[in-house]
Amino acid sequence: MKLLFIVGAPRSGTTWLQLLLSQSAHISTAQETHLFNEYLVSLEKSWRSHANDVRSRGLQSLYSREQFNSLRKSISDDVFKKILEKKKSASIVLEKTPDHAYFWREILELYPDAHFIHLVRDPRAVVASMRATGKEWNNAWASAGISGLSKLWLSSVRAAEKIPRATSSFRELKYETLNIDTLHDTWSWLGLEETREAAASAFDACAIKNLKTTAAGPKFQPWDVKNEPTAMLRKGDRDAWKSELSSSDIAIVDSICGPVMRKYSYQTIGQGTPLKYRAYCFAEDIARKSENSARHIFRSAKRVM
Repeated sequence: MKLLFIVGAPRSGTTWLQLLLSQSAHISTAQETHLFNEYLVSLEKSWRSHANDVRSRGLQSLYSREQFNSLRKSISDDVFKKILEKKKSASIVLEKTPDHAYFWREILELYPDAHFIHLVRDPRAVVASMRATGKEWNNAWASAGISGLSKLWLSSVRAAEKIPRATSSFRELKYETLNIDTLHDTWSWLGLEETREAAASAFDACAIKNLKTTAAGPKFQPWDVKNEPTAMLRKGDRDAWKSELSSSDIAIVDSICGPVMRKYSYQTIGQGTPLKYRAYCFAEDIARKSENSARHIFRSAKRVM
């Protein structure tokens, strides 16, 4: 069983890529598991919190580090086994949780032969999409603001950029250049002998308009895609951000993500640093200083008491 992890900033097209790849009969996938960033991370945090316990409490009194890793791996092995069972002809398990970009070390610790695909998308398109979906889903993206969403893209990309330092089983793709040949090449990279015609068929089946219907949709649907929230499957228009973001919004994204986005050939167009962003940074700095001051006063009061 080969393991493949798709990572990237949220709203970068990772779900679309997941569906495209899973049109191969040899790849089985499922909804985002959040296995490493939510479930297994709690075990790891607990292990570390007891590492220097003066009373030797915690699982360290029962397990060596190697045995503890085996315990964690038994959980993830079972999860991947269940994903593999969804498609009898599959030999590759594809897991797509964008936030696993931050947990590649934990993944490689348990699965040193794991493969990774990092999908990158123009941060302005990502920010526009996160803001739109955040409003519909009423989640943290809705209140993060353009600055916060830009920093989320930057943080995710920087985290994923570290993966190839630890493994050669890494491939980086851009959303804007995903096409039939890219899909076919990626299948080949995974050791699959799929035809270019199969890649073309997968692209047609996974077109946004077809994902919203039952008849014309993908042959392999790991979950009922048409029942996803409305904002989950948006236009698929690569330049929609140009009409969805104001010039000030674009300038903020450019100011924060500029050096990294230019590395991926996304040209900045914002002019300078907008007044709105400078005001935001000033307010953020004041809030941070106030919070630090409050903590200092609280610690001083505790010492007095």
